Amino acid sequence: YVTGFEWFVNTNPLVPLAIFWGYLFAADMFTLLVTSICGSVRISVLLTIVVLLGLLVGGMLAMQYRYTVFEDDSSDAPSTVARWFMMLLYPLDFSQVLYLVSAKSMPFLNDSTGLPDAIPGFHIDDFFAQDAANGIGLMGSPAFMTGSLWVCAIIYVLVAAYLDAILPAAHGSSRPIFFPFTLDFWGATTPPPPPNVSPMYEVPPPMEEWDSDVTREAAKCLAKPGTREFSLMNNTSRTSVLIMDLMCIFRKLPIFRLRGDKVAVDRLNLSIQSGSVFGLLGHNGAGKTTTINILTGCLRPSGGYAKIMGFSVKEQAARVARIMGYAPQHDVLWPDLTCGEHIRLFSKLKGVDPAADLHALDMQRKEALQAGLMSASAMENSQ
Repeated sequence: YVTGFEWFVNTNPLVPLAIFWGYLFAADMFTLLVTSICGSVRISVLLTIVVLLGLLVGGMLAMQYRYTVFEDDSSDAPSTVARWFMMLLYPLDFSQVLYLVSAKSMPFLNDSTGLPDAIPGFHIDDFFAQDAANGIGLMGSPAFMTGSLWVCAIIYVLVAAYLDAILPAAHGSSRPIFFPFTLDFWGATTPPPPPNVSPMYEVPPPMEEWDSDVTREAAKCLAKPGTREFSLMNNTSRTSVLIMDLMCIFRKLPIFRLRGDKVAVDRLNLSIQSGSVFGLLGHNGAGKTTTINILTGCLRPSGGYAKIMGFSVKEQAARVARIMGYAPQHDVLWPDLTCGEHIRLFSKLKGVDPAADLHALDMQRKEALQAGLMSASAMENSQ
C-alpha cells in the first residue's frame, strides 16, 4: 500500500493478509518437514529455498498461458488426480491465488482495442466467488486456494512428526513404520509383563565368564513369581531399577545376525535399590554408555527387559522420561543463561514449580556472599 502497487491498492486489505499468512505458515511447516528428513537446519533451509524458487518460478511461468495448472476447461490441463496432488505443493497454491486476485486487481490489455481494461478491483465477495478469474473454469475460489495453503501446512506438520518418529537420528529411538495404527500408541493396551512372569519361562543358564556375584545378581533379577526375590525385585519402594537379560546389538543388517555385528550389551542383569547410589564401572567399550542410553530411551534394546519405577523403558519411555533426570558428562547448559534462568527453563519443561529450587539457590548465594566466595556483582549477574 505504501508503494502504491496496484495489486495491493485494488484489493481488499483482508485478502492479502489471509493469503500471505497462509503462505508463511505453509513455508515454515515445509521447512520443518525438510528438517525431519535432512536432520540439519542449514541444509534444510537451503533445500527449501531451492524447492521454493523452482516451484514458484514454475507457477509463474504457467500463468503466462491462458490456463493454469488447476484449470478444468483446457485440453492440456492435468487430470483431476494430478491437480489434487499438485495442490499439496504450497508454492503452486500461492501462485494460483495470486493469479486469481490479479485477474481483477491488475490492468490487462484488451485483445481488440489494445488498451487496458477497466480495473474492477478485488473485493471481499470476490474472495469466495468461483468465477474470480473472469469466468475461467478453475478448480476453486481464492478462498479455497488460500485454505489449501493452511491444509498443506497441517499435512506437512503431520508428515514431519511421522518421519521424525520413524527415521533414526543421533538421539532417541525410532518407532516402527506402522506405529500410528497400533493400540500401544493410543494408550489402549498395557505393556507386556516381564518375561519371567510367564509359566513357560525358564531361567537361562549363566554365562561362563560370570563370577559368583554376577550369577547371584542374575538369579535375583530373573526369579520366578512366588519367590521372595521376585517380590523384592518388583516392589518399586524397594527396587527402583530392574534390568533382566538386557542386550543391545548394533547390526549391519536390520534383520539378519552377522559375524561382524557389534554386541554392546550382552545379558546384563542388575537391580538398583531405591534411595541408593549405584556406580556402574567398566573398561572402555564395556557397554556403560549403551546401557544408560537404553534406560533413558535413546536406544531400543535388542533383547531383554528393563524397567524404572515399574515402567518399561521400551513400551513406556514417555512415562520414564517424566520421572527421570539425566546429567551427561559434558553439560548441556547455555552460557548466556544464569543459574536461575536454567532452573526456570527446566522446571517448565518438567512441568514443576521452580519456587523451592529458586529459594534454595537464593539462600546459597547469600551464604556465599557472606563467606566472601561471591561478589555482589556476580550475585546480581546470576539472578
